[in-house]
Amino acid sequence: MFSTDQQLNLLFNNDGIFADGNFSSAPKGFPAVFCLLPNRRITTYVELSERLKQEAIAMNPILDLKSVVSDFESSLISAFPSASHSGCNFHFVQAVHRDIAAYKNDESIREQCRGLMALYLMPVSEIEQQFKHIRALFLPSLNELFIYFERQWIKGNILLSLWNANESDHRTNNISEGMRKIYGAARKEFLIAFF
Repeated sequence: MFSTDQQLNLLFNNDGIFADGNFSSAPKGFPAVFCLLPNRRITTYVELSERLKQEAIAMNPILDLKSVVSDFESSLISAFPSASHSGCNFHFVQAVHRDIAAYKNDESIREQCRGLMALYLMPVSEIEQQFKHIRALFLPSLNELFIYFERQWIKGNILLSLWNANESDHRTNNISEGMRKIYGAARKEFLIAFF
């Protein structure tokens, strides 16, 4: 874990963090803590959480996170269980967009794909119904995309509330992205930064 006392104070005196381990795109932000981790396992994140809590106790503030915005790191939920978690919608749209790139020249297909990508803006209570509505209209050539979307985003391990941005103050963690280029994208360690 790399940080200064001043950076830790900034982190500990906020009730929300942006966390990212991908660093593939985004504007420059103001990182508070850099952590080189061996993997993305729950036990590793819990250990990191405990270390941050110990540092907070030593400096007198209490680490009491109310919100965590990440790139769908489910292990962070276990590390900070009392915080409200939300995913980065840039990553959500990017994941769906990867699957639709092959259809870029067909406007009717692109329209259905945009409908899928816009689901994150719907109220959580309406997502499944809207997904069924879009799927009922889908073209057979999109069958694999709809299977992927349903398995990953509707019925998968990522809760609807995690990727939904309808009532979210922060729709992206892009402020915490972009450091991999600076700190070595070729490293084998996993780098996570908290902002």
